[in-house]
Amino acid sequence: AMVCGDQWFNCSSNNHCIMQRYVCDGKIDCAKGEDELGCGVDPCVGRVLCNGRCVSPEWCCGHRNCTSTYGLRPWLPETPEISYVQTAFYTVI
Repeated sequence: AMVCGDQWFNCSSNNHCIMQRYVCDGKIDCAKGEDELGCGVDPCVGRVLCNGRCVSPEWCCGHRNCTSTYGLRPWLPETPEISYVQTAFYTVI
């Protein structure tokens, strides 16, 4: 089994790691949807819908439904290792 680092979630169905912030965001990222299991009735409670994902309000520009018109604020800076792994992850898919 693949071991994912901090801030990552292991998709057991296809052995991929996804960013932890993609877990319980209302959008299935793992092959069998395990990143959205056990998230409650509405993953958007206390969050805002932003381009198909439920995100924390601080990531959105103060709008109830942040769309591509408004855009997301930049994510927090990540270490080069995470950036490299993230790039490799998207390249693999």
